Amino acid sequence: MITELLELFAKKEGYHFFHHLKHPDLTQIEKALTGMQNKQIALYIHIPFCQRLCPYCSFVRYRYEETPALVYMKNLRKELELYLDLIQNTSTRVRSVYFGGGTPTLLIYPLIDMIRYLQDRLGIEEFSVETHPEDLTLEKMKALSKNGIKRLSIGVQSFSDDILRKLGRLNANSNFAQKAISMAQGNFDTVNVDLLWDLPQQTISHIEKDIQTLFKLDVDQATFYPILPTPNKKTLLERQFHKINRGLFRKNHTHKRIYEFIQNTMKEHYIPSTVWCFSKNGTKIIDEYVVDCTEYIGMGCGSVSMVNDYYNVNTFPVDKYNKFLSQGNLPIVRSNKLSDWQLSNYQLLTKFFGVRVPKKNILQNISKKRERWLKIKLAVLKKFGYLVENKNFFQLTPKGMYQVNLLMRQTFVGMNTLRERCLEGGI
Repeated sequence: MITELLELFAKKEGYHFFHHLKHPDLTQIEKALTGMQNKQIALYIHIPFCQRLCPYCSFVRYRYEETPALVYMKNLRKELELYLDLIQNTSTRVRSVYFGGGTPTLLIYPLIDMIRYLQDRLGIEEFSVETHPEDLTLEKMKALSKNGIKRLSIGVQSFSDDILRKLGRLNANSNFAQKAISMAQGNFDTVNVDLLWDLPQQTISHIEKDIQTLFKLDVDQATFYPILPTPNKKTLLERQFHKINRGLFRKNHTHKRIYEFIQNTMKEHYIPSTVWCFSKNGTKIIDEYVVDCTEYIGMGCGSVSMVNDYYNVNTFPVDKYNKFLSQGNLPIVRSNKLSDWQLSNYQLLTKFFGVRVPKKNILQNISKKRERWLKIKLAVLKKFGYLVENKNFFQLTPKGMYQVNLLMRQTFVGMNTLRERCLEGGI
């Protein structure tokens, strides 16, 4: 019953949030950016090009063609410069940069140029890059390592050949991915492996094989993403996997059983960094930058930002994105200033996604109204056994991790639905 109520709450809040985004007031957004003080933020930079478009992926992505991809990269650099010019006279510090996609390493040399630019201008040291095992050559790996990439995230998705075939992978032999991982190990501070779970026709045996392969490869970190379908993606996945569950989580006992299996099996050698990510001791960089930096600037088509209480959404179609930047304008098409209620929900979700939260990171430097909302919600979480507390920390219990997994999944589903509708509407 509590799970269903939390799910309903997340669905209702997500619907209200994503359906009430407004046309942006760029003057107020720029004022919010120039007014940031004493904050650490992250940059997310989206490079949307892939050799092949996977049916399960809901992110903005396009089939790779060299000429339009290079035009996009030039405009991405323009957007980056617009933002850096706005925050350069503030005391805000960019802590980390995450390049996602798509497959950013398809454009290895423009990518390296952007990394060097950020290093020279801001002195950033923490860079993460996503890649596809079929795109990870020895030459690219050396270029990334040499130019300061600390974390390499490899989108393996599964070590079972039958699942890879159904996902539409060109190379459906999991040995290929294993060789790519072994090649990368030891060349970066963190090598992360992304895996999918909750796929239709995926069994506990598939998950067990994935985990045992992780153990054998001795990877630094693994992130298990639940499938995040949106209306059209459900149809595509159904064609690949016959039929998927059209409900969310009510009565979906398989979802819970698989999650608990991942939790219990991974703890033999790893500790949870987030509710989806498991790391070896000493591995610090994780995929979801919002855990360490609740404020961040997203760049590229379809990216989102959270700065000074403003949630901003970039245009989704790549041609519109290029047009905005060719005219020297930020490509923001939707925005909203969050209320204290919304900020308390956002802060709870993003912080507790990281499982263990220092009290000073959640209850300091906030408005009295938001503090009151947070304390009420924290008390409810403790009451139902989702949270424990000591002198310095709040920490999720195992069943609390499962609930936050559900809430975060629903948040991503809401974002993916917005993304799909905006692409269909040319927004």
